[in-house]
Amino acid sequence: MKMKTKTKVLIGTLMVLVLAVPLITVVLAEEGNGTPDQGQNRTLKNRFMQFMKNRQIQEQRLMRARAFFGKAEPTTVEGTVVAYHGNILIVNTENGRLNVHLPQVWNLDTEIVNVQQLCEKYLTSGTQVSIKALQTQVTNDHGVTVTIIQAYEVTAGENTFYPVLPFNISTED
Repeated sequence: MKMKTKTKVLIGTLMVLVLAVPLITVVLAEEGNGTPDQGQNRTLKNRFMQFMKNRQIQEQRLMRARAFFGKAEPTTVEGTVVAYHGNILIVNTENGRLNVHLPQVWNLDTEIVNVQQLCEKYLTSGTQVSIKALQTQVTNDHGVTVTIIQAYEVTAGENTFYPVLPFNISTED
């Protein structure tokens, strides 16, 4: 299906505005009612540099997320919790130990818990777990394989936990 020229121009204009408005806002916020002195110029430059750095970090995160989700496949990890550190849950499975990445915030019924509370209260060492996750593997030219496992549902006993994310994950069963 071809897009009309007017539609292309409108989309292009909107994209320019989306990119330009944050920059203009920073400049106008710093400009004030007169000519800025040298200190204000440095502040404006620092704020602009911080804005650009934050934007670059967001773009890198988006690229990594696209790369991960573009290749990810559903998997289930079943085993015994060994330990946790930060957002990583270490699970002993019949195929060996696996490191599973856990999102920061989780939901159980009406309760919201952070990953530390989840691991210290419900996923303690020795707990049997079943984890639904997305998994991707990358193998380099030397045969080294890196596996990334991102949990999206954790069941421990009668409790099932779901991550609180800005998006939903569903798979074909």
